[in-house]
Amino acid sequence: MKTNNKLIVMNWKCNPRSTIEASALAAVSDKKGVIICPPAVFLHIVASKLKKASLGAQNGFWAEGAYTGEYSFNQLKNIGVKYAIIGHSERRFLFNENSQIISKKIISALAANISPIVCVGEKKRTSISSAIKTVIAELNNSLIDIPKEKLGKIILAYEPVWAIGTGKNASLAEILPIISAIKKNIMDLSGKKIKAIYGGSVSPENVMEYVIDPSIDGVLVGGASTDKQKSAKIIDKIRNI
Repeated sequence: MKTNNKLIVMNWKCNPRSTIEASALAAVSDKKGVIICPPAVFLHIVASKLKKASLGAQNGFWAEGAYTGEYSFNQLKNIGVKYAIIGHSERRFLFNENSQIISKKIISALAANISPIVCVGEKKRTSISSAIKTVIAELNNSLIDIPKEKLGKIILAYEPVWAIGTGKNASLAEILPIISAIKKNIMDLSGKKIKAIYGGSVSPENVMEYVIDPSIDGVLVGGASTDKQKSAKIIDKIRNI
């Protein structure tokens, strides 16, 4: 079983409250193969602490100039950001980011040499076939303007909305058909292989269920990533096999 090459993306969301807490949280997650995505206000402090992990952003804007409150992917690149989460369900639903906006962000991130971690997932699970149809439609709409030769540079994160922050993580049987469909879809579109990871109530107790499968290339960790003990356990479990 090889898990040392699995990606571990830590999405802190709007946490923690202080630079002291952010520094401590970064310290326990500073391992090879880990991507730490703090709030923008902590990007500089986290960048200064990392020796092994990579720095990721939770968002970005596709342009520069008169856009109060925004920050561009070129600005992110210049402070050491290598990855960016784009199209997270919370951005889609709480901030009304549609597929056109997400596509612009992906294009801008790629132009800045930042690897987009593009999130897709269905709101409700009725059947595997309906979930595949929903996810592939959402994915293709978000990638519609992306040059096919660049699709291989994207990391896809499958995050069923019904599992995010609920404690009701999806089972391997529920995930694998979606991951397979995502990878096949990108291969059909571009001839490129991509990495696809799972997110949705990932915890120390269930993380190994996902990473032991060779078709799942890692995990996107939400709530557990803001807990030092849980973060350390997740990383240790994956890295110490």
